[in-house]
Amino acid sequence: MCKNDSDKCLMIFILKKLSLVQGKLLIYCNDIMQAYKLKFFFNRFHMKAFVLAPEMAKQQITSVIHFYQIGQFDILIALNSGYPQPLPPMKEVNFIVNFEMTETYTQYKLSGSQIEKEEGCVINFATPAEEKKNDMLNTI
Repeated sequence: MCKNDSDKCLMIFILKKLSLVQGKLLIYCNDIMQAYKLKFFFNRFHMKAFVLAPEMAKQQITSVIHFYQIGQFDILIALNSGYPQPLPPMKEVNFIVNFEMTETYTQYKLSGSQIEKEEGCVINFATPAEEKKNDMLNTI
């Protein structure tokens, strides 16, 4: 549980800088603006990060994923939904961060399915407002 989005960014930064999260990191967001804010935040600290946007051409998506998989950068930011076709499976993803709570259980389950390694994990961040929203959805 984090107070706000700034705290979430700070937590990811600390986890990476202290090497508590090693290897490839895949971050899921619900909104394209948040994805680019994260990218600029990481780039400010010389941490290479790229965004997979649904409006990108298939060749661009394939290219970004290829460079991610061969280790040109280790932080990839993607949206929980909106892609015209499913993303190809990622190789050797160590950690997945759901920066915002997913809107459906199916989205949550899909995000976790990207981890191939046994020692990998999924980290979920939520703010009090997101927790309240999820509580309201569960009561409907």
